[in-house]
Amino acid sequence: MADDHPSPAARVQHVFHPSDFSPGSEVAFAHALKIALLRGASLDIMHVASEGLTEWSELAGVRPMLERWGLLPPGSKRTDVAALGIHVKKVMARDQNPVRAVLGYLSSHPTDLVVLATRRQEGQIRWFQHSVGRPISEGSGAMTLFIPYGEQGFVSTKDGSVSLASILVPVAGDPPAQPAIEAARRVTEELAVSPGTVTLLYVGRESDCPSIRIPSQTAWTWNTMIREGDVVDAIAR
Repeated sequence: MADDHPSPAARVQHVFHPSDFSPGSEVAFAHALKIALLRGASLDIMHVASEGLTEWSELAGVRPMLERWGLLPPGSKRTDVAALGIHVKKVMARDQNPVRAVLGYLSSHPTDLVVLATRRQEGQIRWFQHSVGRPISEGSGAMTLFIPYGEQGFVSTKDGSVSLASILVPVAGDPPAQPAIEAARRVTEELAVSPGTVTLLYVGRESDCPSIRIPSQTAWTWNTMIREGDVVDAIAR
């Protein structure tokens, strides 16, 4: 079913990124930074240490990446970042429990989007080797972008370019798929990439497929696919 009157896109004004500054986390950081730039949003970057606190100046920063992307000149100043239309806040915390530290911060600093790196096999975030991605996502109540550790994602850490041609949205009766479909539509519009394909995949009997609204005012191609069998296996295939 086509939707000629899609719901208004919720504006992402605040982005939150927890990081351990590992190579895997750098990829997630690049995505958080790129999205903040495209949306003119604020970006909070949080580092949690179990023992002591490292000086932030010793860790990877925003300006070096923006300089690498050619958006800032070498030797740029902090004020140059604000001139790009974003506000960056760096937060350091000491806690044995990273989930508690993150959710404690987010309880008083709500965000629209959480961007973090996760272990693909175990659903774990890189830092501290604890399974924290899911509890942070559920506890914050915010839309969450998981970047699998070891993958490059769709934002280049080298030059900030975006490469995205295909999006897969698994569809189910519960939870409703429409918010995910709307999020996919916003992604295709806001990342300013060449049109690609969005595939809506339902695993089960065709007669049980829930009613969904496909955006019509979009340059991307939207396909609906129905498959039978195990849900996880069907999505992976």
